[in-house]
Order: sequence, then C-alpha cells, then structure tokens
Amino acid sequence: MSTSNELEEVDRIIAMLTYQRAQLTQTSDLQKTLLSPIRKLPPGIMSEIFRFANWEVDPYQR
Repeated sequence: MSTSNELEEVDRIIAMLTYQRAQLTQTSDLQKTLLSPIRKLPPGIMSEIFRFANWEVDPYQR
C-alpha cells in the first residue's frame, strides 16, 4: 500500500470517528436533558409555576 493510500485511509477513519463522536455527544446531551431535575417535577407543579409566570413583562424590567 502506498503512502498516499495509507493517508487516504487514515483520513477516512478520522472522518468516521469524528462523525461517531458528534453522534455520541448529541446522544449524551439529549440524555442529560431528559434526566434534568426539572423533569422530575410533577406536571401539576410545573403548571402552577407557569400559571404564575408573567409573560407580558420584560424580564430586564423586573
């Protein structure tokens, strides 16, 4: 195998591993989001929190 072919193969492997890393990172981020403490609150409590939220006030003017 020539040096050029070996380099092409290494580049192909690097590209594949980079893609796999991105996919695993995305999956990990999604799992962290799903396990977030806010998701453990019962829906009724979340409803109450959002019921009292004032959506018409600019948060920087509070």
